[in-house]
Amino acid sequence: AQSPDSFKKMMLVWDTGASFGLTPFRQDFIDYVEVELPVKDTKINKVIGVGTAIFKFRNDKQETIYLPCIAYHLPSADVRLFSPQTYHQMHDGSSTVNADQVVMNLHRQRIVIPVERSGCNLAVIRNASVSKREKEQIGYHFKSRLSLSGLTKLDAFATVPWEPHSSIITSPETTEIEYEHYAQICCPAVG
Repeated sequence: AQSPDSFKKMMLVWDTGASFGLTPFRQDFIDYVEVELPVKDTKINKVIGVGTAIFKFRNDKQETIYLPCIAYHLPSADVRLFSPQTYHQMHDGSSTVNADQVVMNLHRQRIVIPVERSGCNLAVIRNASVSKREKEQIGYHFKSRLSLSGLTKLDAFATVPWEPHSSIITSPETTEIEYEHYAQICCPAVG
C-alpha cells in the first residue's frame, strides 16, 4: 500500500522503453476506463485501468505546464512512468537525450529534465503530481487521449465528433477549442 504522501512525492521517470505511461495512483487520471490486464515481470501484477493521466512539468523558463499521457493504472507500481515516444506520436515535437539531461522540444515549449546521475541514473521529474485543485482548474482543458492512442474501444468519447486544432498540444490557444468541444457534452465527472 502507498503511504499517504507518496502521491505527492513519487517521482515520474521519463522512460523511452515504456509503451504507455504507468502510475499506481487513480488520482493521476482525468479520464479512466477499468480493465483487467495481467502484467508479468518478476511476478504477475494486474493493470486495473487505463486513461489519460496529467503530469506537471516545468519548462525552461520555470513555468508550470501540464502534459497528458496515456497511462496504465497498476496499483502495485513503485514509480510513475512517462512514455515520451507515445507523447510525441500523439502531440508531435521531439526529444533529445544527452549525458546529463533530456530536452523535450514541444510546440512553443521546451522542457529540460535532468538525469539523476547519483542513484538511479534516469531522467526524473520531481513534483509531477497534479493536485485535485489543479485538476479542477485545468482538467477540462484536455480532450481524452485514448482515441489518439489506438485504444478507441476503451474511449467513451471515441464517437464524439472532434476536429483537432493544427497543434494538438494543449496550450492557451487550443484550450478554448477543447473547452468549447467539452462544453457540449454532459457526463458524470471522473475522480
